[in-house]
Amino acid sequence: MNGQANGLHFDTVQMPLNVMDAHYDSFEKQVLPRLVREGIGALAMKPMGDPFILETGTVSARECLRYDLSLPVSVVITGIDSLERLDQALSVAREKGPLGEGGRGRLGAHCRGSEDRLRREVQDEPSLRRNRAAPRVAGASRRVS
Repeated sequence: MNGQANGLHFDTVQMPLNVMDAHYDSFEKQVLPRLVREGIGALAMKPMGDPFILETGTVSARECLRYDLSLPVSVVITGIDSLERLDQALSVAREKGPLGEGGRGRLGAHCRGSEDRLRREVQDEPSLRRNRAAPRVAGASRRVS
């Protein structure tokens, strides 16, 4: 996000954000606060960490979606592949109120036991490491003085 040095302002940044993020190269802690500060839209993707978070049985899909919807993001890209998934996402989006920091913290703490297993799986599988690439920047525009 060094676009300012070149007179660019990024409109949005897309990055994986999920309940396990706080335990592994955290975009939530390292990138999201800067996006908020600079008025750049955050596009959260992979709220369920592909299938890996759900496979641990630590949290549900609803909890994963609710976690991401509680972050200061512009949109959560959920990856809907069926009407059932669409209904689930809409139901979570309609629930009253975000989790808040306390709720996100409790959910993150609940996931701590699964983080080592997930990290090993990601490190052992080259195709999964690729998914932890740097955030994708979209919509760069030059500021006109």
